[in-house]
Amino acid sequence: MLRLLSYVFESEHPGCKFSVNQRLATYFYKGILYGVVGFGCGIIGQGIANLIMTTKRNLRKSEEDRPMPPLLFCTFLYISPFCTSLICTKS
Repeated sequence: MLRLLSYVFESEHPGCKFSVNQRLATYFYKGILYGVVGFGCGIIGQGIANLIMTTKRNLRKSEEDRPMPPLLFCTFLYISPFCTSLICTKS
């Protein structure tokens, strides 16, 4: 089993060498880990925002209210740029 690094660009220490396979495995492991955590946080945050908007709309009725977009769609839309650009360059 591969010993994973703390982060992808961790420097080698005396007596501790890291291979390219270990660095790639760390990159994908951290990417999946951060993606799952970010998606979960996004769902919770978007759910709270939708709850606040629903409560506000129930308290003040207006004919100009637009329907709220689906929760999972918004979460995926907001978190996908972070998952693709900032994943695991350093933790």
